Amino acid sequence: MLSDLAWMGKLMIVSLSLAVAIKTLGRQYPLPETPTMIISLLLLPTMLILLVFGLRQLLNPDNP
Repeated sequence: MLSDLAWMGKLMIVSLSLAVAIKTLGRQYPLPETPTMIISLLLLPTMLILLVFGLRQLLNPDNP
Protein backbone atom coordinates (compact mmCIF):
# COMPACT_ATOMS: atom_id res chain seq x y z
CA MET A 1 0.00 0.00 0.00
CA LEU A 2 2.73 2.47 0.91
CA SER A 3 4.60 1.81 -2.32
CA ASP A 4 1.43 2.62 -4.29
CA LEU A 5 0.98 5.84 -2.34
CA ALA A 6 4.62 6.76 -2.84
CA TRP A 7 4.29 6.12 -6.57
CA MET A 8 1.17 8.30 -6.77
CA GLY A 9 2.85 11.00 -4.71
CA LYS A 10 5.83 11.04 -7.04
CA LEU A 11 3.56 11.38 -10.07
CA MET A 12 1.72 14.25 -8.41
CA ILE A 13 5.02 16.01 -7.65
CA VAL A 14 6.19 15.55 -11.24
CA SER A 15 2.94 16.85 -12.73
CA LEU A 16 2.90 19.81 -10.33
CA SER A 17 6.53 20.58 -11.17
CA LEU A 18 5.71 20.49 -14.88
CA ALA A 19 2.79 22.86 -14.35
CA VAL A 20 5.00 25.31 -12.41
CA ALA A 21 7.76 25.06 -15.02
CA ILE A 22 5.32 25.76 -17.85
CA LYS A 23 3.89 28.73 -15.96
CA THR A 24 7.38 30.10 -15.24
CA LEU A 25 8.56 29.66 -18.83
CA GLY A 26 5.39 31.32 -20.05
CA ARG A 27 6.30 34.43 -18.08
CA GLN A 28 9.90 34.57 -19.31
CA TYR A 29 9.41 33.59 -22.94
CA PRO A 30 6.34 34.22 -25.07
CA LEU A 31 5.08 30.67 -25.47
CA PRO A 32 2.12 29.98 -27.72
CA GLU A 33 -1.02 30.17 -25.61
CA THR A 34 -2.85 27.12 -26.96
CA PRO A 35 -0.24 24.38 -26.25
CA THR A 36 0.43 25.82 -22.79
CA MET A 37 -3.27 25.82 -22.00
CA ILE A 38 -3.74 22.27 -23.32
CA ILE A 39 -0.84 20.95 -21.22
CA SER A 40 -2.14 22.73 -18.12
CA LEU A 41 -5.63 21.35 -18.69
CA LEU A 42 -4.18 17.83 -18.97
CA LEU A 43 -2.07 18.15 -15.82
CA LEU A 44 -4.94 19.27 -13.57
CA PRO A 45 -7.16 16.19 -14.12
CA THR A 46 -4.09 13.96 -13.80
CA MET A 47 -3.35 15.41 -10.37
CA LEU A 48 -6.99 15.12 -9.31
CA ILE A 49 -7.20 11.48 -10.44
CA LEU A 50 -4.01 10.63 -8.56
CA LEU A 51 -5.38 12.37 -5.46
CA VAL A 52 -8.64 10.41 -5.63
CA PHE A 53 -6.81 7.09 -6.09
CA GLY A 54 -4.49 7.94 -3.21
CA LEU A 55 -7.41 8.76 -0.91
CA ARG A 56 -9.21 5.56 -1.92
CA GLN A 57 -6.07 3.58 -1.15
CA LEU A 58 -5.81 5.24 2.27
CA LEU A 59 -9.47 4.72 3.14
CA ASN A 60 -9.70 1.12 1.85
CA PRO A 61 -6.29 -0.44 2.46
CA ASP A 62 -7.65 -4.01 2.10
CA ASN A 63 -8.52 -3.56 -1.57
CA PRO A 64 -5.68 -4.46 -3.94
